[in-house]
Amino acid sequence: MPNQLFGMSVAIPGKKRPRTESDSKGLQNSEKRDKPATATSVQRSMDLPHPIRKMRLEAIFHPKFENENRSDMAVRREMTERVTEQQGYLEVTLKHSGSLVLWSGYTRFYSKNSIDNQYTYAAEILVRSHMERAWRGEHNGGKKNNQFDDCSQFLKENRLTLSFEVVTAVLGDHGDRPRKDFVMLTAVADRSRECFYSTAEVIQIAQRFRLPHNDTWIFGISSAESVRRLFAWYDASRETGKARDTVEALSDAADITVPSMYQHEEFQGDILEGIIIRYVPYKENQDIDTTKRLMDRLSSEAITILEKVPSDLPFSFELEPEGEETSSLFGASLRQLSKACGGFSTSDSGENKFQDTLHQILSSNGPRSKFLKHPDKSVDLPTMTKHLTTMSGDIETRRIACMLQRVGSLNKPVSYVLVKEECPGEKSRWLCIIHVHNDETFRQYHFKRNRGDMNLFRGFCIEINGTKTNDLVIEHTREDHIQQASDRRTENFLMLKMKFLPYMTRTFLCRNNLRMIEKEGPPKFYRLIESMLNKWGISAESKNKLIPFLQSWALFAHSVLTTAKKDRNRLSQSNYLDYLEEFSRLYKEGKAPKPIKPNYEGTVIIVAPAQDDAERAAFVIAQKLEMKAAPVAPDSLLPGNICFCSILNAVNKHTKKRIGQMSDTLSIIFLGFNKEDLNIRVTEERDRGKVLGFSKSWRNYDCAERIDLRLKDIPDSTEEDNCSEEFKSCIRQLKSVVERDTDENSRGMLVFFPGLPGCGKSTIVNSADENLGKLQGLHSEGGATFSRKVYVLEGDAVGKSFWSQLRKMRRADSRCVMVADKNAPPNSLKLIGLNCYDTNGVPIAVIPDNSALQTTHIKGTMFPDGERVPDTTHFYPFSLSYLAVCMYRVLQRPPKSHRGKLDQSTPNACMILILFFSLYRSISAEAFSENIDTKVASGGAIISLRPIVLPFLRSAKEFFLPDDLRSELVTAIQLQRGYDLRKKKPKATDKAISKMEKLLRESIEKHRRLLSQLAVDPADCERSFFEQLAHRVRTLDSGFNVEQFLKLASIDLEKKQIHQILTENSSSCMVDFLKMASKGSADDYAIQGGCYTDSQFVTRPHITLIHHNDFDQAQMMEKFSHLQGCSVNVSIKSFLWNEQVAALAVDVAKTTVDGQQMLCSNNTFVHVTVWFAVGAKAFFANELPDLVNKNKAHRVDFAVPITLQGKLTFWGMTNTPIVVC
Repeated sequence: MPNQLFGMSVAIPGKKRPRTESDSKGLQNSEKRDKPATATSVQRSMDLPHPIRKMRLEAIFHPKFENENRSDMAVRREMTERVTEQQGYLEVTLKHSGSLVLWSGYTRFYSKNSIDNQYTYAAEILVRSHMERAWRGEHNGGKKNNQFDDCSQFLKENRLTLSFEVVTAVLGDHGDRPRKDFVMLTAVADRSRECFYSTAEVIQIAQRFRLPHNDTWIFGISSAESVRRLFAWYDASRETGKARDTVEALSDAADITVPSMYQHEEFQGDILEGIIIRYVPYKENQDIDTTKRLMDRLSSEAITILEKVPSDLPFSFELEPEGEETSSLFGASLRQLSKACGGFSTSDSGENKFQDTLHQILSSNGPRSKFLKHPDKSVDLPTMTKHLTTMSGDIETRRIACMLQRVGSLNKPVSYVLVKEECPGEKSRWLCIIHVHNDETFRQYHFKRNRGDMNLFRGFCIEINGTKTNDLVIEHTREDHIQQASDRRTENFLMLKMKFLPYMTRTFLCRNNLRMIEKEGPPKFYRLIESMLNKWGISAESKNKLIPFLQSWALFAHSVLTTAKKDRNRLSQSNYLDYLEEFSRLYKEGKAPKPIKPNYEGTVIIVAPAQDDAERAAFVIAQKLEMKAAPVAPDSLLPGNICFCSILNAVNKHTKKRIGQMSDTLSIIFLGFNKEDLNIRVTEERDRGKVLGFSKSWRNYDCAERIDLRLKDIPDSTEEDNCSEEFKSCIRQLKSVVERDTDENSRGMLVFFPGLPGCGKSTIVNSADENLGKLQGLHSEGGATFSRKVYVLEGDAVGKSFWSQLRKMRRADSRCVMVADKNAPPNSLKLIGLNCYDTNGVPIAVIPDNSALQTTHIKGTMFPDGERVPDTTHFYPFSLSYLAVCMYRVLQRPPKSHRGKLDQSTPNACMILILFFSLYRSISAEAFSENIDTKVASGGAIISLRPIVLPFLRSAKEFFLPDDLRSELVTAIQLQRGYDLRKKKPKATDKAISKMEKLLRESIEKHRRLLSQLAVDPADCERSFFEQLAHRVRTLDSGFNVEQFLKLASIDLEKKQIHQILTENSSSCMVDFLKMASKGSADDYAIQGGCYTDSQFVTRPHITLIHHNDFDQAQMMEKFSHLQGCSVNVSIKSFLWNEQVAALAVDVAKTTVDGQQMLCSNNTFVHVTVWFAVGAKAFFANELPDLVNKNKAHRVDFAVPITLQGKLTFWGMTNTPIVVC
């Protein structure tokens, strides 16, 4: 057996051989390891260090990158601009599909959120096997793998952690089953400086020890044209991209290629998850030539290593003689071991033969560390380490402690798993695995993180120590160096994860939705398919190919999941590829199950006093609609089924939950509840009262239709002549529930109000019935009349069935404009999307302007018992002034006057406003509109037009709110958060609530005069609402293209030319602007490539000509389409600025360069916005001339106007140029 590391061999389970002496020793060691300790010894050995005195980073992986929430097009544009200006270049790597494992040297392997498991064991075996393969015959005759130890020592001395993607066929399925098991080095973390190596540095480490690094391509060093080709290639390939074509295309287009030892197609296969694109800024004193020479050298070295270690060089286990029954470390085939052990196990408890076998193989090298998990799963590490936040001598300990305090203040689910490591011959130590459960926690931490603070890492493990001795070496790295290194990744950091559709289809659709297919049935999955493909922007051609395949897969998977087979492992996310391969073969051969669209896609329940009557009616209606009849049960409540039961039958909680899930397509028929039928079926008066009582409960269920039928309405047969008019009407009503209009020409509108009670929605709507009616008579410029009916549905009048009633009305008239006079908090937005999806509607949000939309940060929490936690911070999208005015308006409602029972007579009216305010917690004003669009789109809505924005306050300045009122509002918000954290519902009788209510009312009353003057005139709101609503209706009537909705038409200018004006015409006033703008910035507005680098400068300067808020789509096309791509001269006359915004005043030539008549800008002040402050908006520039006249802004006139040439362009809703034919 070649190149064995150990002197002992381990038998593969399931194969028999004579036991050797070494085996007996190994078995004894294994039994000794598994033998439980006594209670006393466990308690003594598991005592936590108290107090904790030191902490060290043990293993870390990249934090979530910050621009994940930005649109791809915005990041692309900024990448291209920076490369064009020679500020940096792009590097592209492949995204491998596997499991993340971290290595800090020797046997210190960590999986993402755990330690000492099958992932870490497999990773260690693969790393050792790789080292043996890569250095075979080049050290000590191949008898001992010294490179593993050398690399381990290097990592230990330099406090480095290597991150590997562990790609195997035995640790759960991803996009495809890899052809070989291997590891891929993806990152190197420097724990001393809390930073990560650049790709070039990662490759250098990899090449030093011949570790497998990723394929890497460099774009933009020779010219920016290669960057444009890169994005163009991805757009053309994203729906079909696979490994071979991708590698070939990238290698052809890139300036430099650094090949990997493990080629994706040969080792993982042709299904490729995607590519990762990073923008890399040039370092100080580093030019393009230096970078090019470095990457060329790395490329040359990679080719040399490939020659020494070719791709076809076998692993040691592949050299094993056929029929060999034993396995050492290098002879260990993970696939053979897994098969012999019965496969991969995801269970956290119970026997795991595969994991035990891997541990036994690794233990045969000698004693290994033993890991003991602390039994307390609710350890509060932030509290245990709070005293360390003020340590002055130990920088790393203090920074970790401060990070833990900030994480604790978020009140998000984070687990701290404490593990004691006992290593023979060394002192035991404590480790803590920090498991952040939700990605949202990373975003909120980053939002609150101060510059220089420690990042919140993934794959996070720290070492804790409680001894007074200096067991942990204190690093002498200066803290400012650590902060700079920690912040380096956030400066100029741009990154894109760009996935390919073949992988996304397999993982995100086929694998991740197996539970939905099993529990909710294929029809639910069908809807998800359409929604996801629309969300991903997939072409119609690809949809036509994928949808039948995926629908058929759902039927196949549902059949497998609901039919137990003893001779085969159950279908799961871990083994779905076995079944997907079988299904793909059947589908190709035409033998896979084909989706049969039910004649009726809704669900019907028939309830009657007697079950026999309900059953008979169910079978008659089932025959008429080609449905299946079954008794009411959670499993039978599916689309295409009609269920029946007696009104007296108890409904369990599972059935109630299922009824709630089906409400949008559920119809309930009440059979035989009229007086005549009740007297026949229920003879006792007492029983009749009981039946009627139960029927009231059934009528409270939310559903699409409630239909009453008499017993005599049910025919003996479904022949037309035998059916009464009542029965025919019932059938028509049932059909209307599931009829979905998808005609573009019949698309209507659903107007909704995210906001607070008291925001003025009812005033606008109720006082404007006449205006709403006038909408039907308005005329566009072409003379066409609006032919849409307008409905207002009041939430307080309808009650719980509001959304069902709204859906019913929109189904009856899908072209209508439906105004939902009801508060629409975040938890109702998906339901709005579902309503729009089912009724062919476009959702339109009505939101307040930036006077009310201002992020409010609240520090501290107060619990119902009076306990205060001062360090927590939470934020909301609305200003406190907005909240105060809404509260004032609610208290102005006369007692008992409000249908929704929210007026001055409501005992806790103010705290109800606070409750609504708190529903928007953790949403910033900047993300408010995006949050609405995302949640509405999750319900399947095709598109959200831009929201209607209404003026609210006369001024956006928050200081108008008196300090005492502000203080009471803050305290109330803190109290509500305390209730939310305790999962306790506030009641008006609660002592804390009633006290807070009293204080709020007193403060509102005290400042009622001020609050009455803060808001704009309601007439202005009404006028703005109906003007904007009319524009949206015109847009619908213009037959706009969903994929190419036009936002604006503009003259685009070169950013470099604009910034050159600032630098070359630097009067003292303009110098003052640059000094003002640079306050609080660490980069002092350094100029790179002729441009200021700060992100507050507008990246795409332009002159807006027309905006979709002012013209419908047809008008925009008519006015501007013929000018697309033309050039026009503009004259820069002056520079205007204040603390909020800066702009250049311009004149536009009357004709284009080629002589066409120019379109005049719709703005009174024709300008180019150059810069705007954090929290400000670009459109603030429109107010600059008036502010200059009031001496509230500055103006610099140029002696000679500066002439530039711009390009005429349409912009889409993603703020990117589009060409419309």
